Amino acid sequence: MLEKKSTVSARVSDTLKNIVGDSEYSHKEAYELGAGLIAVNKAEDTKYELEHDPQYENVIRKEKTKLLKDEKKKLEKELEDL
Repeated sequence: MLEKKSTVSARVSDTLKNIVGDSEYSHKEAYELGAGLIAVNKAEDTKYELEHDPQYENVIRKEKTKLLKDEKKKLEKELEDL
């Protein structure tokens, strides 16, 4: 039996979506870039390089912190409104 795949967008983390959203690239361009890396067999090497790049780790950590702070503010506001 074939497994039903979810859309690429559904599997991309919110952190990466925000980074793309804040960049000059559209989501479509980001997906096309990723697909291009896969097509030329560079995706695995690129993923490994990114995961071991301290600058990438810092960007991801900062964006996750920003998302968590935004969510915290939203929840605090909802709590105050109760």
